[in-house]
Amino acid sequence: KLSWNDFAILVRANNHAEPFVRMLESFNVPYQFVAARGLLQQPEVLDVTSYLKLLDNYHESASMYRVLAMPHLDLQRRTIMDLLQFARRKNVSLFEAAEQARSLDGIPPDDFCSIDRLLDLVREHTKLASEKSVGAVVYQFLDDFKYIDSFDRDRDAAKIQNIAKLYKMVRDFE
Repeated sequence: KLSWNDFAILVRANNHAEPFVRMLESFNVPYQFVAARGLLQQPEVLDVTSYLKLLDNYHESASMYRVLAMPHLDLQRRTIMDLLQFARRKNVSLFEAAEQARSLDGIPPDDFCSIDRLLDLVREHTKLASEKSVGAVVYQFLDDFKYIDSFDRDRDAAKIQNIAKLYKMVRDFE
């Protein structure tokens, strides 16, 4: 008869919460992280900013990793690990490894489709970034990835609000 609201995890420092947050996300356990850290450190905002960094520099492997790990792509963890190993072995960026993914054995066909879709969107959005404002690129990213649609409106209301705050911040900056 317990609900998720009956549980709390208390940590002494914000950085101690990170392993808990990752595990809760990986098991799709609803959570709300209440801490004295800023908007730009929220996981959903980091997803968007990582994608923007990737558009600026395809060889930004940390950003590419974060984008590949987004649940919206639905890539198997094993596929991401294989790409990381390939990138290290060949001394190429993670983006270049993704471009060469079809040469790897053991990657499921669905993951090939997701990787191809991601690479196409990155190229398309890079071109868009040279023609349009950052706000337009962020909007296109959210729309093309169906990023907000993937959230549960009730359970993930804080995440949706954070994305809205980021978008407003970008528009105000413009």
